Amino acid sequence: MKPEHITAALDIIRASAASITVSLNTPVNGNYSHVYDILIIRSNATVIKDLVEAGFSLCMTDKGLAVDKF
Repeated sequence: MKPEHITAALDIIRASAASITVSLNTPVNGNYSHVYDILIIRSNATVIKDLVEAGFSLCMTDKGLAVDKF
């Protein structure tokens, strides 16, 4: 993701009053050559809805919900 997309996604996540757990730059397979820029570990439905409405793609992985923008 471009830096401005990461900032926009984090702004949406930060705006939520709920307790949300996020991990940044999480390695996909234990190697930092490929990372999930934003990985949501715990969230609520409103944040997910807001991210989708803003054009972000969400993908469930074994580590959490990966946020991306294409």
